[in-house]
Amino acid sequence: MPGLSEAASEDKLLILAPQKTLMPNPAMEELVTLLRRAIIAEVAQTVELRDELQRLTLAIAQYAARTGYALAAEDDEERLVSAINDSIQAQFALGEEQDGLIGSLMTSAMYGALFHQPFAVQLGQWNLVDWPLALQPVLAASYYDRAEEEAIKQSFDEKAEELCLDKTDAPQAWPSWSRLAYRTESSLKTLMANRCTGSKSVDCPHRP
Repeated sequence: MPGLSEAASEDKLLILAPQKTLMPNPAMEELVTLLRRAIIAEVAQTVELRDELQRLTLAIAQYAARTGYALAAEDDEERLVSAINDSIQAQFALGEEQDGLIGSLMTSAMYGALFHQPFAVQLGQWNLVDWPLALQPVLAASYYDRAEEEAIKQSFDEKAEELCLDKTDAPQAWPSWSRLAYRTESSLKTLMANRCTGSKSVDCPHRP
C-alpha cells in the first residue's frame, strides 16, 4: 500500500485525473479509495502528511468533493478520520497556528466536507485567500462554497425545515455537466425578425 501511494504521487497524469474530472468507473473509484486508504494509514503511523503525498492528497480530496463524498470507507478509516477531526478541534482550542493545521485538514477533506465538522466555525476566521494557493480549491469545495450557500439559505423559510434533518440527509450540491455541447451564439430577436420578414406564412405580432 505505501508503495502504491508513492508511485501515484509521482504520476502527474494520475494526479490531474481526479483533480480535474469525474470518472464514473468502478476501477477508478477502487484506485482512488485504495490510494486514500494508503495515505491515511501512513498518516496514522507517522503522525504527519509527507510533502511528497500532499499533491495526491489534494487531488483525492477534490475528487471526493466532486462525488458528493460518495466514496466508501472502511470502519478503521472512519475511526482514523474521527481521531484526526478530534485532533483538529483540540488544535484550535490550543490556539494552533494555521500552518500546523494544514496536513490534518487535507487528510480530513478526503473523507468529508470540512463544513460539517465540529471545528468548521473556527475555519471562518480566515478568508480563502489566506490559505496556501494549492489548498484553496479543496477548501473552497469543502468549506467556503458551502458556507456561502448556507448564508444565502438562511433567509428562506425552508431552511428551518432543513435544520430538523440529519446531517447525512441534508441536501447538497451534486455533480453537474461542466461542459455543454458547443452552439454558435445567436440572437432570438434577430431570428424572429428574419422569419417575419422572410415568410408571410408566419404569424408575427404587429407593432402598434
